[in-house]
Amino acid sequence: MRVLALGLCLLASSLFAQTPGRHLTDAQWREDLQFMHRTMVADHKNIYHSVTPQQLDQAFTALDHDLPMLSDAQITVRLMAIGTLVNDGHSRVDVDSRPGRTHIGLVLVDYPDGLFVREATPENKALLGARVERIGTVPVDEALARVRSLISCEPGNKGRQQSALLSMLLADPLVLNGLGLSSSPDEATYTLSQNGHTSTVTLKPSVNGNDMHPSRSGWPSAITRRVDQPLANPWTENIAFAEVPAAHALYLQFNSVYPPPGKTMDQFAAGLEEFITKHKDDRLVVDLRRNGGGDNTNLRPLLIAIARSRFNHRGHLYVLIGPVTFSAAQNFTSRLETATEAIFVGQPTGSNVNFYGDPIAFDLPNSHLTVKMSRLWWQDKDPTDTRTATFPEIAIPLDTFADVLAGKDAALHYTLYAPAPPRLEDLITPAAEQGHDQALAALKAYTADPLHRYTEGFEDRLNNLASQLANAGKTQAAVTVVQINAETHPTSWQTFDYLGEGYLLLHDNSRALAAYQRSLVLNPSNVHAKQQIDQLQHPH
Repeated sequence: MRVLALGLCLLASSLFAQTPGRHLTDAQWREDLQFMHRTMVADHKNIYHSVTPQQLDQAFTALDHDLPMLSDAQITVRLMAIGTLVNDGHSRVDVDSRPGRTHIGLVLVDYPDGLFVREATPENKALLGARVERIGTVPVDEALARVRSLISCEPGNKGRQQSALLSMLLADPLVLNGLGLSSSPDEATYTLSQNGHTSTVTLKPSVNGNDMHPSRSGWPSAITRRVDQPLANPWTENIAFAEVPAAHALYLQFNSVYPPPGKTMDQFAAGLEEFITKHKDDRLVVDLRRNGGGDNTNLRPLLIAIARSRFNHRGHLYVLIGPVTFSAAQNFTSRLETATEAIFVGQPTGSNVNFYGDPIAFDLPNSHLTVKMSRLWWQDKDPTDTRTATFPEIAIPLDTFADVLAGKDAALHYTLYAPAPPRLEDLITPAAEQGHDQALAALKAYTADPLHRYTEGFEDRLNNLASQLANAGKTQAAVTVVQINAETHPTSWQTFDYLGEGYLLLHDNSRALAAYQRSLVLNPSNVHAKQQIDQLQHPH
């Protein structure tokens, strides 16, 4: 898949290769390539966790070979593509922090119903709400695919491709030119449709990449209505809270893992706890959907405040997550999952639950492009937890642009007003006590509900449920749970190992032996299964 991404950039680079625009010589670019390659390997905590040394060497060698045929813009996107090969969301070539006016004054956001202009600088205000049909001469879907190929993501998780990074790159003429989406690195052309009319606009950069946060700079927005949102300016602060009286709820908007200006996180958390004590709200909603991270050393006071609050019970604490939830916000999500009874709602996060992060940055000597490489491994969950994201218990589709314009926020509305949903365990337990068929039917009914579309983690939950039932003396129900789990996950060596344990509790040695043998076939390194098979075949 990474090879495909790199190939896409190669294809795009050829489109405007006839007269390359160059400010740096081949020798200068080669110095940058060599420095980048050497420093990436030295700085990253474990650079070869996904890419092989040979693959990384080949990517640099291919770019070195192609240098004479490429423009600065094309070389830049090739370097960005190499950055994605590392395959973690923090390691990348960062072109957003270049000095000067580098970006078009538009924030283009991809919704389920299309790519739209959500915010714009005042001079581009007339374009608000327009749908993007083409970038340059390229249809928008193809253009989006090319741009997304330059965004570094976590293994098995493409959530970062929906983050603000996408909007940044879509407004960067240098990147668009390097991808064959613009004929010049100094301007960008967009074909837009609005109110039944189609127009083409060519715009020049008017802002710096650091200004591409319109919610904080006061840019005009197409979104002017928010039905359920209690905060007047919800995206302008790092963290803030407000009551929703109609829902008897307290809403905590957490946009960035930093305290409010002028306060420490200890002070903010103390204020939150005092407010909770003085008010009678019935539920707390924590919104992490726009939180791309920050400094995770700020998390502890807030985590403690939430964990010891009266809301830390099933049905009284909801956490909104989505593809932008990343980095320190993923740390917070994982810690909430461990320490609280939170119900997670929305879409999967943009990070693996355990991940590489805390990047160290270095600048290339001639192009002065900034490269970031992860230097730490963050392991908030068990070492065997390989989930590619925190998956919501309640899946709510992303809102369309039409819905957003109407002020709707389906996920927020759910967390404010929906009754507490039944847990998978609460439905499976009584069914398992009735028998296998009833338990399997209950599991199938639960997973067939679109609200429960994300089944990642169900296997572990069912095995844990079986252990709880066995410890409570409900051995047959426990074995029934593992049976339906094995039928649902027929390639899981862990579940067949659990099944062997269950049959032993029932003194059904023949079935136990078969389960352990199946587990060993699926994982020849399963020492426990080997030991149990030996004991069953050679009883002492």
